[in-house]
Order: sequence, then C-alpha cells, then structure tokens
Amino acid sequence: NYNLLTTTGTATANITARAINVTAQTDSRDYNGTNSSSVAPVLDALRAGDITTTPPTQTYHNKHVATGKTLTASGWIIYDGNSGNNYSINYVQNTTGVINVRAINVTALTSTKVYDGTISSTVVPAYTLQPSDLTATPPIEVYNTPLAGIGKTMTASGLVINDGNSGNNYNISYVQNFTGVIISLDVTSSVSVLPASAQYSDQVTLTAKIAGGAPLVTGGPKAAQSATFKIGTQIMGTSNFTVSGADIVATLSVALLEPSSFGTAPIGQMAPGSRTVTAVINSSDPNFSVNPLLPATPITITREDANVTYSGLTYFSTASASSLSATITLSATLTDMADAVRGDIRNASVTFYKGSISGPQLGTANLQPVLINNADTKVGTVTTTFTYTLTSNEFAAMGTSFEIYAVVNNYYSGNNNGDPGMVTVSVPGSDAVTGGGYLNMTNPLGPYAGTVATKTNFGFTMKYAKNGSGAKGQCNIIVRRDNKIYQIKSNAINSLSVGGTTSSGTPANFITKANLTDITNPLAPISISGNLDLFMNMNDISNGGQNDQLSILLQSGSAILFSSNWNGTKTVLQNLGGGNVQVKNTTTASIAMTNSPISDQNSGKTLVLKEPTFDRKISLSAYPNPFAKTATVIFTLPADEQRVILDVYDLKGSRIKRMYEGKADANQTLKFEFDGSNLPTGVYLLRLSTSKNVENFKIIMTE
Repeated sequence: NYNLLTTTGTATANITARAINVTAQTDSRDYNGTNSSSVAPVLDALRAGDITTTPPTQTYHNKHVATGKTLTASGWIIYDGNSGNNYSINYVQNTTGVINVRAINVTALTSTKVYDGTISSTVVPAYTLQPSDLTATPPIEVYNTPLAGIGKTMTASGLVINDGNSGNNYNISYVQNFTGVIISLDVTSSVSVLPASAQYSDQVTLTAKIAGGAPLVTGGPKAAQSATFKIGTQIMGTSNFTVSGADIVATLSVALLEPSSFGTAPIGQMAPGSRTVTAVINSSDPNFSVNPLLPATPITITREDANVTYSGLTYFSTASASSLSATITLSATLTDMADAVRGDIRNASVTFYKGSISGPQLGTANLQPVLINNADTKVGTVTTTFTYTLTSNEFAAMGTSFEIYAVVNNYYSGNNNGDPGMVTVSVPGSDAVTGGGYLNMTNPLGPYAGTVATKTNFGFTMKYAKNGSGAKGQCNIIVRRDNKIYQIKSNAINSLSVGGTTSSGTPANFITKANLTDITNPLAPISISGNLDLFMNMNDISNGGQNDQLSILLQSGSAILFSSNWNGTKTVLQNLGGGNVQVKNTTTASIAMTNSPISDQNSGKTLVLKEPTFDRKISLSAYPNPFAKTATVIFTLPADEQRVILDVYDLKGSRIKRMYEGKADANQTLKFEFDGSNLPTGVYLLRLSTSKNVENFKIIMTE
C-alpha cells in the first residue's frame, strides 16, 4: 500500500482507498410480497484493526415471482477510523436469484340457509394474502345443488388478487367443505269451499292453496303436485296444483253426491248437517315444508228440494159390513226438483200424515223410495200399508174421508201441502165388480210391464158375501213383454171399494195379494215372486164398456213391477182396448132408503147408518184464481140441503173463516166475496160440506 520515494528528508505521500468487493449471493424463496433476501452477501477481508459496524444486505430487484432475478447487495458500513473512507466498496450483483409462486388455500366454510332455489351462499371463504397485496375480487362459495339437505358440498372460487403482477405471485387452491345445509322453506296450506252452505247434490268449488309454494326459479319444483279433496270420509276427487303468482292453487268443482253405485261406502257423508272439507296434499316437495298437510274447513249441507205427489188409491173399505177396520195402502211419487245437478231420490224418506203435515202419522215412518226406473235416480215411489180403524161417528156415517199429506225428509225436503191426497174409507154393502177384456199398452212402466203396442188381458170378479163377512173373488191378468208371457194372479183379497155413481161413471177399486209367474212355456211355469200387492182401479162409464176405464198396478213393497199407464208420477186410468167393466153399487140405494140399523160393537148402542152418496153435480169454484186480496166464490148443489157449510182453510189445516152456514136450494147458485186483505199470500182451501159429501177447491192469493 505504500511507495517510498526517499528515505531521507521530508516528502509527500498518497494513500489511496483500498478496493474491496461485496458480492451478492444467489437466493431462492417463496413470494412474500417484498424484494428482501435473507442471504448475506460475501465480503472481502478488511485490514487488521478495521471492523464491520453494519453488515451489508442484498435484495431482489423487485418482489415478483421469477427466475434469474438480480440480487444487489448494499449497506456495508466499516469502522476504520476514517468513516470507512479507507475502502472503496464495490457491490457485485448476482443474477441467479429465484422467487417462487406462493401457494395459498381458499377454504369454503360451513354455510346454512333456507331453500331459495339457487346454489348461492352469503358466506365468504377463508384465505390469507401477503400484507402488501389487496383483494381485487373476493371469492365466493356455492352449494353443489340447490336442493334442501345436509352434508352438502361447498365449493369456493373467484378470488382475484391485486399484487402488481396480475395475481401471478400466488398459486390458489380452492378447498371444499362438506357440511353445508339447506333448510326446507316453510309454506302454509289452506282449503276453502264456495258456497260454504249448499244443498245436497248442488255444485260446489273446492280450492286448495299453498301460499309461497310456486317455483322460486324457472324450472324449479312446486311445493306439491296435487290435492285430494274429501268431504267427511268421502273422496271427492284430485286436482293438480297450478301456479298463481307466488302461490299454487288446486281447484275442483264437484256435486255433493255420494258414490254413484247407491249404498257404496262411505255412505252418509252428504247427509244434511255440518261436514269437514279436507285437502290431502300429495307429493309434497322436500324443498318445502308444507304445513298443515291436511288443511280443513267446514261446509254446511242442507236438504235438497223434492216434489212429492200422492199416487195411491183414493177408495178403501172395511173388511165387512160389520167391521170398523180397513187395510189402506198409501203411495207417493217423489221427484228430485230440477236444478243444475240432481241427486239420488233414494236418499229421501217419506212419512204420511192424516189431515195436515203435523197430523197423526199413517203407516210406517221414513219410507225409503224405490226407483221407478233403475236408470233414473231422480224419481222414486214409496208405499205403506196399515190398518185404519173407524171411530164410532165415522162408522155411523158409513165411512170417512181425510186428506193425505206426504212429508219428505232425510237428504230432501218437501211435502204435498199444496195438493194433498184424499182417501175415502167406506163400510161395504152388496158392492160387486166384474170385468174382462184388454188394455193396449201405450205408457207402461216397470220391469214386468207389457211391451208398448201389445195387449194386456184381464178378467176379474169381486163382490162382498151376503153375510157381510168380506170381499171374495179372483183376478187374472196376462202381460206380454219381450217375447215373454207373464201371469198376475190374485190369491188373497184385501179390500173392495165402490164409489157412488156420478155423471162421470161409477168408480171402484180392489186390492189383492198376487203371484207373478212366467208362463211363456205353459208346461213349465216359472214362479217369479209372491205376496205382491195388486191394485185395480176402474170406472164403469157405459153399459157396453165402450168408454170404461181401468188401471193396473203391481208392486213389491214400494217397488213398481208393472204400471199399466204411468203419467210420470202415478198410475192413471185408461180406456179399455176391448171388453167391459161393471160396477154394482147397491149399498147406497138400499141404505139410503132403509136407514138400516146395526150395532156399534164398541158401545153396544143401535145406530142408524147412512152410506154417503155422491152428489151428481156439485159445482164449487172461485174467480179470479189466482187472485189479489179478493175473490168471488160460487157454488151450486143438485139437491136441496137444509144445512150447507162453506169454510176456508189454510194448508196447515186451520180454519181461517166460515163464509156460509145455512140452507141451499137445488140448482141455486150462491155467490160470496172472500176478502183476504188481512191474510198472507199463499194457497188456501175452500171446503163445501153437505149432508152427503165434502167438496174442496184450491185458491191461490198473490201479491
């Protein structure tokens, strides 16, 4: 370090700084967001006595991932007593530096949500960046499926890093999570019925609704597929849910009818009263929690309207001239009143009453109708047979007449209040009926009715024994149907009744028990049924039989087997196709002339009895009819009467007014004004009573 110019004397010398190297060393590390290097540079040796106060460091030329990176040393501070100026430091770079990509994990976390039809999650995955770096776009995590469930796979994605190197300083690994949960969405179901009160057989609309049950995304599932509707325990039908805004709705329009095969279980669910409508939610989707699964609402079923017409016979007689008892058979025809949907009339019941709809019960109560035609459930008939016992006064009068009211109950409501039937029970004398001929079938009815345009032959003789012990006789009828021949033959006589002769003829009827036999092969007859009820009704109009009339009705209980001429509600008379009917009425003449005394078996007294005669031309009418407030009532009698009574009754059987009581001469027309201004509108009955008969006339008062 020294160059001695002279050894003597004084001289000037230069000491130059010593050159030394600081050499950066190769380094390799993972990206840490800085340009630092943990490797120390290599230093040349200092002269004895000099020391390093601050060692040098080395750094990368930038922080980013790469190979062949330049490492530069710097910062060596030497203590040499000359502030380090005794040295000239040369920093030697290294170009073999390496910064490796930094591996980081983006880990999906547990996520729990309510089903919304998507795979999205609001939870942010976990990850860590170097301090100097920023998140440009945070990562998200999603479920593997949108469906409700537990243990679902959560997958993270989408992290964008701002590290000055387009994120290339990092190697991102996305770590899944397997504990995701999607909870079923709670939705509410309900059911409604319109109208909430309806008659049996009427149409109602049942609606099931699930609020919020519509698909939450296009193509997503509904909360349920369908609803099955029940009323009581009866299934009414099933309807699919359709989307209505955010809700789904299933609608079913049905009639309040029971299963079409009558009597099929469940029965009684459409009976009038309060019932429960239930919607059974079918195929509910697991992504929804439907509550309740059996929504319910009440419905009130009321009685359907029915028309009822008395269709039985009108004349009956006691078993003998000395008997107070008569076997009476009452019949009525019921029709489901026409409306949009009609029910099964077999769900009705009928009870007969005497005199009014609240009068004494007649026969069996709550009779179930039998269909007239099995293909028509709207029309049926009922029949009841009972014994009527005349009172002493009725027996003394040789009989009685009373109104028959039929009241409909069970699934139906109705009565014949506006048009009651009338039954006459008489004490027999020497009455007799005979007949023979045929009827041409034009309007027959029943499973054993004659085919239209065929002949039904008949022959009968019926009379009361001379000793008054009862009716005796026989009746034989031949019916032709569908290449079959049937015989109806009487086997026990119940009653014979003969009416008085009028200008319209002499009416009569008899009732017998009968057998029905297939005699298509007369050598091998086939018994079909026995103990049937045969009703023969007739009117003897002419001696030669030209205009005589007859009707035949064969029943098994309430079921009609054969009606010779059915008008839609009952069996009616028709003219003979050939033959003759003769009705002999000797009772009226002989008793009216002789006033024969007989003994009252109940009191032991001797009574003078008169068989009621039938007036030939009683005329009772009113006009106008219908009327508003006032009407003119007129009547004419064919014979003098010392006491005539004209009364007005309402349909409950209560007398409203007595219009006249007094004498009336033959063929004299009497006129009265009826003032109904203080009465409610409706149907009223005029009743004209003479010593021999009672005549009724119906009037209608309107607004």
